[in-house]
Formats: sequence, structure tokens, C-alpha cells
Amino acid sequence: QHLVTTGSLQLAIMSAELQWAIVRKNNRFLNKNLCGAREEIDTHPLNVSGKNSFSSNGLVNSKAVGVSAGAKSGVVFTVKRPSKTRNPKSTTAQVKLFRGARPTYASIRSQTAGNYY
Repeated sequence: QHLVTTGSLQLAIMSAELQWAIVRKNNRFLNKNLCGAREEIDTHPLNVSGKNSFSSNGLVNSKAVGVSAGAKSGVVFTVKRPSKTRNPKSTTAQVKLFRGARPTYASIRSQTAGNYY
């Protein structure tokens, strides 16, 4: 077991696989179909695909990306920062994009391409 000491607190570090084993079947963002279909939809803001899978889950992965509509106009691009996982308040960084469809798409593609999101 790995422990991180911050001041007088000792915090245990859990791997992403262990976290996924805990939240895989039950979490706040999981919507199960009551009609009997086996597909489960994940509505977490950092899950772009909506699949309930380890690779696209924004809760357990250290790197995640989210895209949502802005309050009045534009798009809000959210990135989860791996270096800030111990401080939940500053874990995500948000950028408002409102220049147009093509520049917005180009800026999102430039931030995510090659970064293994």
C-alpha cells in the first residue's frame, strides 16, 4: 500500500483499476435501462462517448476530456489535469470556445490529438 503524506494526513493511493472495480456497476452518473436492455449510459461530464467502460470513464482515469454547451453560446471544453488529482477543486480546467464551428473543432482537435485521450 502506498501512502502520501500531506501535512498531518496520510492518504492512500488507489490505482485506476481498483477505482473502476468499485464504481463500475454503481455510481451517480450511471443510467440503466429499465426495459431490460443491457446497455448502460454514463452521463459524467468528462465522458464524451457516454459508454460505461474503463477507457472512457472520467471518474477513474487521470486524463479525461469533456465538451458541453455554454450557458449563452459557444462550447465549454473541460480537461482533467493528472497532476491535480489530490485537490478536487482544481482537478479540471475549463476553456470557453465561441469563435465558430471550424475554429472550435480545430482547437479541440489540437488539444486532444496525440495526447491519448
